[in-house]
Amino acid sequence: MSVQGFFQRFFNVVRFASLVGLAIATPASAAPNVERVADFLVGAMQTEIPPRSPDDGSLFVRMTTCRIDFNLAGSDIPAPAIALYQEQAVTTNLTQPYRQRLLLLSTVGSGETVESYNFRLADEMRWAGLCSRDRVQRTISAGDLGEAVCGLRLEPEGEGFLGNTPDGGCPSDYRGASFTTNTIWLTEATMETWDRGFDADGNQVWGAEDESYLFFDIDLADER
Repeated sequence: MSVQGFFQRFFNVVRFASLVGLAIATPASAAPNVERVADFLVGAMQTEIPPRSPDDGSLFVRMTTCRIDFNLAGSDIPAPAIALYQEQAVTTNLTQPYRQRLLLLSTVGSGETVESYNFRLADEMRWAGLCSRDRVQRTISAGDLGEAVCGLRLEPEGEGFLGNTPDGGCPSDYRGASFTTNTIWLTEATMETWDRGFDADGNQVWGAEDESYLFFDIDLADER
């Protein structure tokens, strides 16, 4: 499925809701697999990126994810089952995340498959460190969203979920790439990612090669 088709299905829900006059509201509960994916993601994970040369040191990257409330007022975005905020930052500069996303999790088909529709945020630094705030302060509105970015479809497999971007990847202009792809393996305590960028000729220009980036759950209480 193309990235256009991926998001087209998402917004088809909106059109149907409008036609039958349904009010869009946050569901009271989520399907079991959506809850599992959210539970696996919520918290802090960390990975080590090896040095590029003998003179460099390793980089440690932390990914922090938390549940938020998503205010749909004034938008055509259908209510997700669960909304998450996620940021990634180098551990030496945690107050300046280099990647921030809103993840809207919903089920498709029979409810076994989970799709994550991902958005950038406008005024990103306003949201830095959001997961450290009290839950009542963690509300993002539709008007706070930037552009939609590459999402993932996650299928249950064994003790975890295998996730992939749409067929053909997603358009990108990051670090010389024309499109990106990602595959993840998500379990209760780890997440492996094969995040890659390719040029217009299909040559890989950055990202995981022979090995994945492996994130492990960490307990932030150990740092206090």
